[in-house]
Formats: sequence, C-alpha cells, structure tokens
Amino acid sequence: MKRRSLLLAAVSTAIAAGAGCAAQKGGTMRRDGVDLATARRVLAAHRDELERRHPGTTGSGVGKVAADADPSRAYGIVVYVDDERHRPAEPQTVEGVPVVFVVTGEFRP
Repeated sequence: MKRRSLLLAAVSTAIAAGAGCAAQKGGTMRRDGVDLATARRVLAAHRDELERRHPGTTGSGVGKVAADADPSRAYGIVVYVDDERHRPAEPQTVEGVPVVFVVTGEFRP
C-alpha cells in the first residue's frame, strides 16, 4: 500500500504540474480549496474510506483543485477513477476539503 501511495503521489504531482491544475485532467474545476497541510491530513485520515466508497478508484492524492482561490488555499483531494461512469455527478467534500475525481484509466506498474 505504501508503494502504491508513493506512486500515486508522484503521479498526482506530475498531473498537477503538467496541467496547472489536477481538475483540468478530467475533473471539475472548483472555486474553493484548502491549504496543503489540511488536504494532506484529511486524505491520510480518509484515503481507505474514499477508495472503498467510490467504485473504480485506482488511487488518490492531493493536488491543486481550485481555480480562483488564493494559491496557498487551492488544494484538495484528487481521486483517480478508471472510467467516466465512476465519477460522481455531484460535488464532493470530506471534512470541508473539496474532492475532485479525475478519469485516468487503470494504473499499471
């Protein structure tokens, strides 16, 4: 699990850096976000629950999800799903942290 989390953190960082915002890679652009430490803390506390609750989840991480927010408060949780049908229609939050779903297909080692 730790190896998968590290891989997903690297992928999350690469997607966020390459796209400017993780939400641009198939997620929904948000206007709200939280600071990086809060997003990391909430993801650590809820990662397993998020991955169980959402079918088709291939991983999760933290990334920039807010377009119009103060840059220090533009972070949220990014959940990667294998197919468009697994992305929820309604906006999601966990403990006030925005959750964005990005369709990536299946991750393979």
